[in-house]
Amino acid sequence: MKSVNNILPTVSGKDLLFLLTHLFSSRRALQVKIEAELSHYFPGKKVLLFNSGREAIEFAAQNLLPEKSAVYLQAFTCSAVVHPFLTNGINPIYIDIEKDTLNMSLKDLQKKVDKKTKALLLQYTFGLKPQKLAEIIKFAQRNKLLLIEDLAHSLGGKFKNKYLGTNGDLAILSFGRDKMLSTVSGGALVINNSQYEKGLTSAYENLTPPSFAATCKNLFYLCFMSFAKTFYHLKFVRILIFIFQKLRLLDPVLEIWEKQGRKRPRPIYKLAALFYPLLLSQLEKLPKNNRQRELNVVLYNKIFKQHFTGPLMKYPLQDSRRDDILLKMRSQQIYTDTWYSHLIDPVGVNLEKFGYQTGSCPVAESVAQNILNLPTHISTTSATRVAQSIKKQILKAGKLTFITQEVTDEKKWEEYLIKTEWTPFFQSWAFGEAEKLRGTTVFRFGVFEKQKKMVMAAQVFLVRAKRGNFLHLRHGPVATSFNPRAFQALLDKLRPLATLNKALFIRISPQLKTDDKITKVFSKAGFINAPVHNQDAEDCLILDLKKSEEELLQNCRKTTRYLIRKGQKLGIEIKQSQNKKDLTAFFKLYKETAERDNFVPHSGIEAEFETLVKKNQIVLFTAFYEQKPLASSLIVFYGKQGTYHHSGSVKSDVPANYLLQWEAIKEAKKRGMQFYNFWGVAPENKPTHPWQGLTTFKLGFGGERHHFLHAQDLPLSPFYWISFWYQKLWNWKRGYN
Repeated sequence: MKSVNNILPTVSGKDLLFLLTHLFSSRRALQVKIEAELSHYFPGKKVLLFNSGREAIEFAAQNLLPEKSAVYLQAFTCSAVVHPFLTNGINPIYIDIEKDTLNMSLKDLQKKVDKKTKALLLQYTFGLKPQKLAEIIKFAQRNKLLLIEDLAHSLGGKFKNKYLGTNGDLAILSFGRDKMLSTVSGGALVINNSQYEKGLTSAYENLTPPSFAATCKNLFYLCFMSFAKTFYHLKFVRILIFIFQKLRLLDPVLEIWEKQGRKRPRPIYKLAALFYPLLLSQLEKLPKNNRQRELNVVLYNKIFKQHFTGPLMKYPLQDSRRDDILLKMRSQQIYTDTWYSHLIDPVGVNLEKFGYQTGSCPVAESVAQNILNLPTHISTTSATRVAQSIKKQILKAGKLTFITQEVTDEKKWEEYLIKTEWTPFFQSWAFGEAEKLRGTTVFRFGVFEKQKKMVMAAQVFLVRAKRGNFLHLRHGPVATSFNPRAFQALLDKLRPLATLNKALFIRISPQLKTDDKITKVFSKAGFINAPVHNQDAEDCLILDLKKSEEELLQNCRKTTRYLIRKGQKLGIEIKQSQNKKDLTAFFKLYKETAERDNFVPHSGIEAEFETLVKKNQIVLFTAFYEQKPLASSLIVFYGKQGTYHHSGSVKSDVPANYLLQWEAIKEAKKRGMQFYNFWGVAPENKPTHPWQGLTTFKLGFGGERHHFLHAQDLPLSPFYWISFWYQKLWNWKRGYN
């Protein structure tokens, strides 16, 4: 079956032929024809051609906006829109969107007025327009803002019988790989305000096109992907694309430096003249293509009962079961999109570095979890096939008792988690935010019974490892009462999510007591025991804090009790801190311990401390003897338990660690914790286990051994077994088997 995909949607064989037959045509003559075509949309306006739309934005920002100023941008956007401002010292102020139009909300814009702001960028998401577009334009004029219209999705669209892109000072065009027209990489800056024309034109003359090698690489992309989109239904073609991407023969849409908010490592370029013929060919057929897009919008409106108008680049739907629907569509060779499935797309964008504060644009955050786009460039027959298939899947999903939805409300998440038995901090909202600081992609799902009552929660981390990506639910999923049907609903969400993110497997490690009934649920779903040792302390020691302080001390081993009191007599001082500066001493001890005990130091401690300390959920305990730090531990206080999380110490006969742990236990009790979790211990039947000495130390404080379900893996790819046997070998070398 021929696939429906969005690869170079507007490029046809005729375009390639036109390009090849005009390779040696006069560049000046082609440029004149391009300007003539663009004059239909921007009569009498100066148009400058760039290597990409984002470079056109950056060029305008560099030349027209002062450093340390700000720009109004909508959330639910692409990092390619934000990055050009950000790296030129211009702060983005994110405005929430209207749920129906997916465009900037005038109401939220008026709430976030900032005197430093010098510009406003209108996005026209998918070709849609804000409900209050005229008022937003007046807002920009009244506040003397540079008004930039981004037409990446909307070239040829109109507002009140006037072409979009003629309402502001500047307009940005993008000729990227999947835009309204495509030259693989390309863009333009339209200068509507004549006062900027001379300065911008003069600066533009100093630019050069990209190198011949870079241009040839784009030409290869054009030729190869034009072939690939026709045969995308064949698996070997998709494998070939994957290989070429890994070899960098096919460049990614966005580079790592763009996702991380780093400075551009190369100059801004003009559009390579080699692609002038392709741009001209695309412009000449734009009116025809837009008419087809309008026909498909009408068709989709009838089926999905919506009321969009105009030549939309993509047709938006919103459904909480999006990922499952996408997977079902792929099995039918229908490859729909999820622009924008992240608040600032694509996956991997560091929101903190991009200046976004979680929760500041709640509508955009919600829409990003549910958005699904249908192609509008395809034939009416193909559009009918796409719409009917998706409608069928939506109707099926609507009959389910348990529905899995993304949770964006921190309060709702925390209220549910605090009701669970063990309240694992790995599943806390704050820990998820800490992972985001490290660049991890985090998903939070709730399983709802009849779309009302939450019965299960799962914070999911997309781990990008050298041996392959995987989804990880650390101490998850969590539930007040484990329901196999609810778990299956969650799994129905996770499978497509894993496939979309090229994950080799899904790993879970819920804090459930092992029994045959639970084991059968996971086994039936396809899970196997993960090849990891004591994942997230599944074998641990937990101290019940309901007893009095005197009883807790009395229940310690005689030796432990003696060493605690000896530490007090020696004058060991235990200092508590939530100051980041005090981590310096901790890291020195931690590094020394890692070298001594031969383990790999955890890389995310600083991010965890910075985030959890804001919620008063972590404290650094350090033991000083004669003013020298001998031991230091990070203790997490969340929900019902305090947790002995990270630690380091020097080898010494001074019992610093004993007194430190006792003070941490007392603090946990003082905070109203019900349990103190000493974390991982060696199995009872393995006296030669590498953790045996540490386990003896922990057992001295009393407490009860707990054995939770061993971590479970759901393999999704044959490549999983490479990782499986590698981990098995590593465990054997470490002495864990």
